[in-house]
Amino acid sequence: METMVYVSLNGVVTEAVGTQPKDALLFAPSKKARRKLYLSRRRIDGEAVN
Repeated sequence: METMVYVSLNGVVTEAVGTQPKDALLFAPSKKARRKLYLSRRRIDGEAVN
């Protein structure tokens, strides 16, 4: 199964195909569960996690 990669350019998000301009923002969904991402982000930001 391939991971889809998306590009945001000038506020428009589309599937990334081929080369992208230097000012484009590329992103892909994480394989982590949403809750794990949230908890790891809180740890990085220095908040206490219960």
